[in-house]
Amino acid sequence: LKGIVHGSTCCRLSPSRAAVCCRSLPTAMVFGSLRPTTPEVAVLLWPTGCNDAEASSGEELRSHQARTPRLHSPSWHRHRRFAGVTCATASLAIALVCVIWTTSTQHFADDLAPPGAATAAAIRAAMTGVAVVQPQDSNAPAGPHPTLFCWCHMKLDTHHEELIQSQYKRRAGIFACNDHAVVSSAKKVIVGGEGDGEEDKVETWFNPDFKNGYNTKSFLSAWNILWGSGKIWPYDFVVKVDPETVFFPYRLRAKAQDYVSQSVYFPNCGDFTSEGGPKMLGAVEVFSIPAMHEFMSRLQECISMPWDDLGEDEFMKRCMDRAGVRQTEVLQLSDPRCNTIPCSDASFIAYGGHNTSHQWMQCFDDSKTTTVTTTTTSTNTTTSTSTWTTTFTTTTPPGPRPWIFCWSHMEFGAYEEPLIRLQFTRRVSIFACNDYAVIASKRWKIGEIDGVPVETWFNPESKVGMGKYGVNGQKTDSYLNTKTFIDNWDTLMNSGRIWIFDFVVKVDPDAVFFPHRLIPRLEDHIGEVVYVPNCGKWASGPKLYGSIEVFSVPALRKYQEREKDCKNLPWSGWGEDYYMQHCMDLLGAKQVNDFNQVGDDRCIGAPCSDWTKVAFHPFKNVSSWFQCQEESKTTTTFTATETSTSTVTKTTSTSTFTTTAVKGPSPKLFCWSHMESGSYEEGLIEMQFKRRANIFACNGYAVISKKRSVIGHIDNTSVETWYNPEDEVKMGEYGVNGQKTDSFLNTGTFVMAWDTLINSGQIWAYDFIIKVDPDAVYFPDRIRKRLEDHVGKKVYVPNCGKWASGPKLYGSVEVFSVPAVAEYARRIQECKALPWQGWGEDYYMQHCMDMLGVMQVADFEQVGDDRCVPAPCSDWTRVAYHDFKTLDSWMDCFRTAIGEK
Repeated sequence: LKGIVHGSTCCRLSPSRAAVCCRSLPTAMVFGSLRPTTPEVAVLLWPTGCNDAEASSGEELRSHQARTPRLHSPSWHRHRRFAGVTCATASLAIALVCVIWTTSTQHFADDLAPPGAATAAAIRAAMTGVAVVQPQDSNAPAGPHPTLFCWCHMKLDTHHEELIQSQYKRRAGIFACNDHAVVSSAKKVIVGGEGDGEEDKVETWFNPDFKNGYNTKSFLSAWNILWGSGKIWPYDFVVKVDPETVFFPYRLRAKAQDYVSQSVYFPNCGDFTSEGGPKMLGAVEVFSIPAMHEFMSRLQECISMPWDDLGEDEFMKRCMDRAGVRQTEVLQLSDPRCNTIPCSDASFIAYGGHNTSHQWMQCFDDSKTTTVTTTTTSTNTTTSTSTWTTTFTTTTPPGPRPWIFCWSHMEFGAYEEPLIRLQFTRRVSIFACNDYAVIASKRWKIGEIDGVPVETWFNPESKVGMGKYGVNGQKTDSYLNTKTFIDNWDTLMNSGRIWIFDFVVKVDPDAVFFPHRLIPRLEDHIGEVVYVPNCGKWASGPKLYGSIEVFSVPALRKYQEREKDCKNLPWSGWGEDYYMQHCMDLLGAKQVNDFNQVGDDRCIGAPCSDWTKVAFHPFKNVSSWFQCQEESKTTTTFTATETSTSTVTKTTSTSTFTTTAVKGPSPKLFCWSHMESGSYEEGLIEMQFKRRANIFACNGYAVISKKRSVIGHIDNTSVETWYNPEDEVKMGEYGVNGQKTDSFLNTGTFVMAWDTLINSGQIWAYDFIIKVDPDAVYFPDRIRKRLEDHVGKKVYVPNCGKWASGPKLYGSVEVFSVPAVAEYARRIQECKALPWQGWGEDYYMQHCMDMLGVMQVADFEQVGDDRCVPAPCSDWTRVAYHDFKTLDSWMDCFRTAIGEK
């Protein structure tokens, strides 16, 4: 096996073995219609070297191709240009005898395969005993988007090794990409591998052609290895980086996000007005995956160019141009061969020519510590320590502000795995923050969102011992885990993902954590250099206990600027929280003490029913963690007042805590809709948002959907749907198998939606929670008068009196008081135990409310609903009208109701 091209089998055999090999290929594959013999096998490339075979020359094959009927697949037409081209290319010095071109199943239909045809994998296994690695297009990469696969070459026993080791330890350069590879002339473990486990080591990919020098031929061979591994295809871009280059992937993502799925490459020197146009220097070479596909489809044409005197970067550029791949904007690269810009200019994505580890790290530190100020307009202004000022745009985090990025470190093979999975499934703890990460010593699938895997961030770690306070200067009886967490912080900072947030919060997996309770405590400290000690038990002063650690992003910028000062502390006998507190104090970060933040048995414990706490710790098994979480979020009585103080009473104890006052008229209404993605409901919701009508005229609102999407903008800030996973919903058939509706059997979806609302913490400061169908024309101002006598009471509002069996709750508009929803949250397991699988969601909520003893306050004049008693849109006595499933019919009813018609 000599080389691989996009999953192809390329064998290098002696003439005698070549004859055997070629004769073993099925006749259908040689003399057939040149169609794919399986979804994997597309074209047989027959070299002139197989003279003993049944097809003796490329000319004969070309002649046969001319008689072949054309297929109607654009992908097939793109690939069939290879038919008859010889693979024996002297300039490559690779004697390729039999080449099977393979593609992923998306290119070719299964019914094109002739019966009895051999697969590429079977042929390769027969000839080499090695199985083909197919492209893994279905496995979405973890981490930030656009996704990057980055690689570099490494010259053995040179300064390259030290450079790559330094970059890996800092999780910088290619190691801050979504995935990476180091290619060299021999297999070698360059990091780890000494008992730390397979995930802890970095091993080079073997490229034998690098033994003959680092030239265009050997780099082309390296590209072949990357293609054939199948590993690069799920990503958006492939990036080749020289080891001497200081490279920031997160800056590249900001430039590349507009070119995802386009066939492009990025020049990085000069401009379009210069002679010959901009150039692409090899310090950083960026290609989209579609560009790589196009490059491979024209590879033979590229090889036919006079390229022996070209550098590999110039060869790749000329080949991309020949293949019709489009050039993008010129990337900003500092390189001695083009222009030399100080590393302190943070507008550049990379800085080339740093040949020693010291030079590389100095440039890296100079560039990454440039001051950054984030504003509410989603624009980051970066002012370097010199005179350059640049502006670049980032994505505004969704959700309430202050924006918090939360993360946990997960220990494999321990109790933390099921805890993290439970928290993700319920979208609680760190998964209820604006954004989140779980860092671990292995890549592990936590779950899925919209069919996309959510995975841990990989961070290798050494074995951690237990400390013994006072022995050898140790400052903890807990784990001596500082080294692991220093690496974790490096991973987070170098990812570039945390800088658009206001605060970064580290949370232990065994802590029961409520982000919505933390947010009001931080809003006065946005933009300040602060951290939050959370234990006041000791006479020596406030302490930072590691169950919850809160740092402002400006404080972490300080940490990044003076990271070496912190790492020079004598931390080997410390716990990670002790290290972070001493580091913050060293850097001059302001302490914002919050001794009421955590109920922690290591400091001062608190019952889970204490709503004044942000978190409770520790709960090391699923049942105790879940019990605490349920007990904390569902305390019996909840009342929100205009003074923004809420009182929670359980048995004889009373706790008071502060929420953000709700603006606007009373009673305070939180209204929400569930939106079916890809349906007529999207257009209705967007129109209602533009008119500030329906739920958007309430004091607070949310749109819940199975996909995150932007509804619109307010003050340059995106308003997005709340994500809620859901299964496919079927229609019911009343009376069949106990079903109670002819409408959608959607109870499971709405049970999860209610979970999302309750766990968000955003609904409790209101008086009523109202669910509204998107196809209802609804006027919140008309309902307030009807509800004002029921504020603070446990009530819900049935709205259909058509049936002799009693009042019914119809789902076009469903009204519940906040105390009623609090009772639902407290006893939610009783409701979920009802036989709801054959019910509609409104039938479920009514039966649940009745079971819980919530009082009915019937209002049969509330909705004009064709499923109950209709009413014309001109009837001003109605709160809502239902159903109007088109934009025109909805707007016609709306205008009639407000007197415009």
